[in-house]
Amino acid sequence: MKFTELKTAEYRKFEQNHPYSNLYQEANRIELRKRMGWDIRALGLKDKNNKIVAAGLLLNKKGDAFIPMGPILDWTDTEILKEFLSKLKSWAKAQKIYALEILPPVHIAFYDKAGKVQKTFDQSKIISVFEASGFNYQKDDRGINLRSNTWVATKDTSSFKSEDELLKSYTRRAYRYCPEAVYSKKVTIKEVESKADIEKVAIAIEDSNDKNGLKSRPLDYYLWIKEIWKDKVHFYLATHAETQDIVAGHIFFDTPNEEVGFLAGTIQKYRNLNAMTVMEHIMFKRAMDLKNNRGNMYGLEGAFTPNNHLLAFKGIFNPVIEQYIGGFSIILNKPKYLAVKTFQKSKGALGRIKRMIKH
Repeated sequence: MKFTELKTAEYRKFEQNHPYSNLYQEANRIELRKRMGWDIRALGLKDKNNKIVAAGLLLNKKGDAFIPMGPILDWTDTEILKEFLSKLKSWAKAQKIYALEILPPVHIAFYDKAGKVQKTFDQSKIISVFEASGFNYQKDDRGINLRSNTWVATKDTSSFKSEDELLKSYTRRAYRYCPEAVYSKKVTIKEVESKADIEKVAIAIEDSNDKNGLKSRPLDYYLWIKEIWKDKVHFYLATHAETQDIVAGHIFFDTPNEEVGFLAGTIQKYRNLNAMTVMEHIMFKRAMDLKNNRGNMYGLEGAFTPNNHLLAFKGIFNPVIEQYIGGFSIILNKPKYLAVKTFQKSKGALGRIKRMIKH
């Protein structure tokens, strides 16, 4: 089999028609990540008939590389996986990549919102292939992985015939806020497209990011998303019904296999207006109307504890909590890896000293 870099068009055709296609591996991310300063490659494995049998987007920053929620392939075919990993390692070494992580789009368990196991998946063959290829398995990751979500909250919308049926599938707490006749008294929620309104959506999202200690994104990031995804992305803005103040913002993506609510945020002083509850409902209704099978609220921590506030919020929609297999990592250049880690540790210590002197 031939391992090669793929043209965006051929990669797009492959991933858009594959059951493992997902937002992290969409071809549109190539352009977005390039604008963000990443080295991103669409890599593929082709059979003797020149047909793509495996492909994935690899992101690289100064030799530290990863494949989020990928690669895309038939995960029951371990021979293809073995070949992909073998060829990928050789390619990565030639590119002077010193560390590589792969986060496959395969599940190990489904839970209800209380943490009760609903279904498990035996992925021992996949784990064995990775370990035989020299990768280290980082199992049981309970946190929010910023490279690729290990835990997500989803809802199957394929059986609902009406919005009323969908609403009745939620808990009472969610149901009471979502009807338009209720929420419209407090907030106005609409899809927006202008630069000025997209900026307002960004302001709401970044306000939540600041609260949660996440790195801020510039306005250009949001404008690039709209420019690149075009009619496959939807910006929703909530404003105060009386003052027209910004209340909340949410971004939905139409993908081949699901509707995704990927970026969202609420201005903290308006949390009691429950605009985000309504927006998540809008996302699920879009999934139902588009016959897209399910809505995905994406990341959360895999800790079924009372202080997991994100799980508590997403749980009001009675979702399935899906746990993915997690990451597999390999060090391809140990001296380089150790040098980078030593530098990062020294830089962190210097930063702490400066903060101590400043205070």
